[in-house]
Amino acid sequence: MLKIMRNLLAEKQVLVDKNGEYINWEYLELLHKVQAKEGLRAGNKLSQCHIHWTKQKMKVNIVAQTLSSSVADALEFCRDELCLSESADCRATVRYNRVINRTFDLLNSRNPVAKGYKAPMKLANENFWRTFINKAKSYPWELKLANGDRVCASNRKTGVIGLIACLSSFAALFDKLIVVKLLVL
Repeated sequence: MLKIMRNLLAEKQVLVDKNGEYINWEYLELLHKVQAKEGLRAGNKLSQCHIHWTKQKMKVNIVAQTLSSSVADALEFCRDELCLSESADCRATVRYNRVINRTFDLLNSRNPVAKGYKAPMKLANENFWRTFINKAKSYPWELKLANGDRVCASNRKTGVIGLIACLSSFAALFDKLIVVKLLVL
């Protein structure tokens, strides 16, 4: 689903969130250009292969690094600290990166002692992850293409529906395997 959501943004170039703000692939390209020009990276791994991803479209690590919180942080840095006028309206793109990244982290959690979104789903942190899942399920559902059509009703709906299904399935598995098991004990 992560790859499909990257492909959606990269191929369509512009998506619109529920607030009518534009999620724009161009901001990622701008960040790469700024970093390449300065010869420094702003705490992320964004490189040429992330921007021109089609030759490596099956590599999950490339996608995870592209739609990461570190890229979102770098975009905010360009907007807030460097005051780049080209990145003035990147708020929706930052939000998109964060939601997709946090969803990936939650669904990909493996370390039993990890914190935050990378932590495994437990009763101790259920309020945290369940709240996030409920918000994260509504986020892609409300995305629109640049022409105003909802993504979930277009021919590009697979990523949106798949992401929502994954989040719903994880919560249902938790309820079935953990909560019911504790009630039986």
